[in-house]
Amino acid sequence: NLTPGAAPHQTIQSAVNAASNGNAILIHKGIYQGTGNKDIDTLGKKIIITSKEGAELTIIDCEYSGRGFYIHSGENKDTVISNLSIENGYVTGLSGYGGAICCYLASITVESCVFYNCRSEREGGAIFIDRSNGHFLIKNSLFYQNFAEIEGGAIYLTNNDDDHLFLDSCRLSYN
Repeated sequence: NLTPGAAPHQTIQSAVNAASNGNAILIHKGIYQGTGNKDIDTLGKKIIITSKEGAELTIIDCEYSGRGFYIHSGENKDTVISNLSIENGYVTGLSGYGGAICCYLASITVESCVFYNCRSEREGGAIFIDRSNGHFLIKNSLFYQNFAEIEGGAIYLTNNDDDHLFLDSCRLSYN
């Protein structure tokens, strides 16, 4: 189902594990659930994780247990997540930041994604960004019905002088 380079993989995480800097992971249409298809760690790699068919047909369903991606190893704008929907993320307790994406000490580029019905017990119903290591870019994306217990129903950016969030042609509704 997943193809980094030419080798197929059973989960998104196994494709990330096998990928090298500069690879693109193509996710085929479908609903991805369970271990290896949520709480995905990009491992500091400069990779593109995308779908050919688009966010409407390629869904990471976190099943109210975890988030889509945990970015925390110095990634930068060259790590790209695109054309995916991340739905039903839910994080609690001390790790309750970012129901779809938690980005700590790193930054990424997000393009043409849908964030739907993600929840955080703390900040960042869909996306939490702390010490972003530069610029965090989100473009052509939809944030719909996400919720955070404390702040940032859709997106929460810490108050750090080094953090910069750029939104381009995004829509935020009912967060």
